[in-house]
Amino acid sequence: MAKGEREGRLPLLLLLLVLCLLAQSRIAAAATHPQDAAALKSLMRKWSNVPASWRKKSNDPCGDRWDGIECNGANSRVTSLNLFGMNMKGTLSDDIGSLTELRVLDLSSNKDLGGPLTPAIGKLVQLIGCSFSGTVPSELGNLAQLEFFGLNSNQFTGRIPPSLGKLSKVKWLDLADNKLTGLLPNSRDNGAGLDQLLNAEHFHLNQNSLEGPIPEYMFNSSMNLKHIDFWTGTI
Repeated sequence: MAKGEREGRLPLLLLLLVLCLLAQSRIAAAATHPQDAAALKSLMRKWSNVPASWRKKSNDPCGDRWDGIECNGANSRVTSLNLFGMNMKGTLSDDIGSLTELRVLDLSSNKDLGGPLTPAIGKLVQLIGCSFSGTVPSELGNLAQLEFFGLNSNQFTGRIPPSLGKLSKVKWLDLADNKLTGLLPNSRDNGAGLDQLLNAEHFHLNQNSLEGPIPEYMFNSSMNLKHIDFWTGTI
C-alpha cells in the first residue's frame, strides 16, 4: 500500500474511532442506574394499567423517557415519579425504597393504587398519594427534606405520629379526609409534635375524628401559618 494511501486512511480511522467513543458515551449517559431500573421494573410488575411507555421492552426508563419519570442527567438516578391520574391499580411495595434519590412521589388520583404506605420512600421533598390505608408510618418523620406532605383523602387510621414534628422544612401538611383519631401530638407530651413545624404555612386536618383540647402553645407566633383547616371530631 502506498504511503499516501495509508496517510489518507489514517484520519478516516481516527474519525471512526471518535464516533464509536461518542456513541458509547451517549449510551452510558442515557442508561438508567441499574438499581433504579430494577426497582421500576419490579413496581411495574405489581401494578396494572401502567403507561404504554412502561410496557416497552426497555431497561432504560430515563433514556427512553418513561411517562412520569424524571432523572438526574449527571448520575442517571430517578428523582421524580409523577403518576397523577393515570388510573393505575395495585399496591406500593418496598421496592420504592431502592429509588434512593427520589425527591417527588405523586400517586394521587389513582383510586385503585393503595394498600399500606411503605416507610421506605427515599429522600422526598414532595409526597402526594391517594387510596393508602393502615397507619401513617412514623418513619415519615425522617424525611428531612420534605416540604409538601399531601396525604389527604386516603384511608389512614390511628393516630398522627409525633415524629411528623421532625419535618422541619414542611410548608404544607395535609392529612384531611382520612380516618385519623386521638389527640394532636405535641412536643411537651410526646417529645415531638406538630407544634415544632415552625415553617408550616398550611395545616389541613379536617374530616377526621380527632379529639381532645388544642393546647394553647400548639399554634404560636413563631410559626409561619397562613391557613388552618381543622376538625371533624370532638375537638
